[in-house]
This record gives sequence, structure tokens and C-alpha cells, in this order.
Amino acid sequence: MKPSAPARYRQAAREPLTLRGFKPYLVALFFLALGGCSHQLTRSNPDWLPEWRERFGAGKAAVARGDTSTAEQEFRAALEIARSEKPPGLATALCLNALGKLWTESGQLEQAEPAMAEAVAIFESRVGTKNEQFAILLTNRGDVAFKQGRFADAGADFQRALEITERLSPVPEDLRERTRTMLVGSLCRQGRLTEGDAVGKKFGMKCRRDDAVAPKPEMQPTPK
Repeated sequence: MKPSAPARYRQAAREPLTLRGFKPYLVALFFLALGGCSHQLTRSNPDWLPEWRERFGAGKAAVARGDTSTAEQEFRAALEIARSEKPPGLATALCLNALGKLWTESGQLEQAEPAMAEAVAIFESRVGTKNEQFAILLTNRGDVAFKQGRFADAGADFQRALEITERLSPVPEDLRERTRTMLVGSLCRQGRLTEGDAVGKKFGMKCRRDDAVAPKPEMQPTPK
């Protein structure tokens, strides 16, 4: 029997994001649905854009049918095409995010981390940081940090994503709830139980005391 949404959110506070469960939402997480920033791909209408769309679309289709090997090949090909844009723009960021999610899911965190970092940097310098897509990207990068055990870094990304999400109009409720849930999880893992309880209060969530990890001096967010 499929758990209720609140039950799934509470469970998610203890686990990193995966491709299992929350499928419609995670598809958006995976590909940063072009949405409000799609115009930045078509504004200059570069000659490489049709081929990029074809390869990126093939990668999405491969993920949809569970063929992650082909998906990686197609996203890599799309990334190579996108890198013809100087400086790198949205197309490059989308490819890096998609590859980063594939690598995150397969446990290749050392590859996923720099891919997500570059995608975030592109958004910060060229795309914008006040949109839903950037909040999703921060959540993806936070997922990498969470799985690496860098709970303070994960929490910093989740907190930033939550702040962006809550300023959007209308507020994307699923993204806000999911981001808040992951923030609670990261705070719990740092041993910041009171803060975690405060964040989760609106959803009836509390930190599990047996999930807490004693804070250490090095458990501070690394400079972004």
C-alpha cells in the first residue's frame, strides 16, 4: 500500500532524494524542467540548438524507460554540444544537472559534486537565482552533500532553496514541502534537533533522536 503524502515526507527526512517514489516531482528535479527560463535557450537561436534538443530529449526518454546507460551517453553528447556556447549557459547547466542526478543515483558522488557545482555557478552568473529551477538545482546539490555525509553543506543548500521557494508566487507547494523535509533531515543529522523540530513543526514532523549525529568542528558549510 502506498504511504500517504505526510508519511512519505516524514520518511524522506531520514533519506536522501532518490528516483524511487515522488516520481512526477523527481522528474522535474532530474531535468530542471525548462519552465520560466526556457526563453534563454531560444533568445539567440544558435545553430547547435536543434541537435542539442534532440540529444537531451533522447536522454530524458532513456531515463523514462529505465535505460540509464543510454541516458548518460545522450546527456554527455548534449553537454558536448552545449559547451560550444561561450560562456556556458542554460543548456550546459541542464546537462550537468541531468548527469549529476544520474551519477548521484548510481553512487558516483565524486563525479556528481563538481557537475552540480558548475550548474549552480552558471545559474548564479547567467540564468538567475530567484526562480523555481534554481531552487530545484540547489535541492539536487544538497542531495549530493547529504549522501556524502556533509549534512551542514546539504542543510545550507536546502535552506537557501526553501527561502527562494517561499518567495515565489504562487508557491510550489510540493517543492516547498520536499525542501523543508530534506532540511529537517539535514538538521537532525547534525544534531541540531531543536532547529529541526522548529522547521518541521508545520508538517507535524520532529527529528528522530536516534538519527542525530554529534556536531563536529568541521561540520560547517564549505564556501560555495
